[in-house]
Amino acid sequence: MTSLSISAEPGTIMWRHVNALSWRVLSELARRDNSLFVGLTGYGGSASHAHALMMTDGATRHYQARRWGLGFTAGNGGEHQIEWSEAFSMPSARSIAMDLERANGLNFPASSPPTSPRALGYRVLAAVLELTLGDAAQWEVCGFPARSFAGDANSPRLREWEDTAWSLRRDDEEVAQIDNFGHLRWGLQCDSMDLMQLYMRHDRRIIPLVSELFGRLLK
Repeated sequence: MTSLSISAEPGTIMWRHVNALSWRVLSELARRDNSLFVGLTGYGGSASHAHALMMTDGATRHYQARRWGLGFTAGNGGEHQIEWSEAFSMPSARSIAMDLERANGLNFPASSPPTSPRALGYRVLAAVLELTLGDAAQWEVCGFPARSFAGDANSPRLREWEDTAWSLRRDDEEVAQIDNFGHLRWGLQCDSMDLMQLYMRHDRRIIPLVSELFGRLLK
C-alpha cells in the first residue's frame, strides 16, 4: 500500500481526490463499454475492506477502484494494478481507463463514444465530487439495493449487481438518488427525471447539467 492510500481516509483532502478520481475513471469505463455497471461491494473479503467500487459486465470484465487500498485493478482476480501514486501522475481519467481495458484484452478507440444513460449518472456523481473537493461540507456517494426509479413498465431487465442506486449525500444528509439507468429523484418522491433529457438540453455538456441540478448547493 502506498503512502497515498494510507492517507486516503474519509474526511481528508486525499480521500476526496481518490473518491472523485474513482468515480471519474469508472464513469469513463462505462461510457466506453455499455455493458458495464457499478455494483455494491459484498460484505467481507479484500474488496470490502478496501472500500472498493466494483464494476463488471456480470460475466468476464471486472474492474475495481480500491479507495482504501492500492488503487485501480482489472481482471477477475485484480491481476492488473494501477497504484494511486501512478494514477495521479497519468494525464487523464481516460488514459487510466484505456490502460485497464488493455489489461482485460480490449482495444477500444481512443475517443470515447456518446455517453449512455448509465454512464451519464456516474459522470454526474463524479462531477459533483470533483466540484466539491474544497467544499467545507463533506460529500459522499453511498450505494443501496433499489429497482430503477422509472417504474416497472420502463425498467430494463436487471442482471446480477444491477439492482443498485446511489445516494448523493452532503454532510450525511441525502441530496438526491441516481439509479443505474440514468434516472434521478429527490428524496423518496415517486417522480424521477431522465438525466439524458437534461443532458441533451444542455448540448451534452456535463457542468451546465450539474449546475442546474445542484448549483444551489455548490456555492
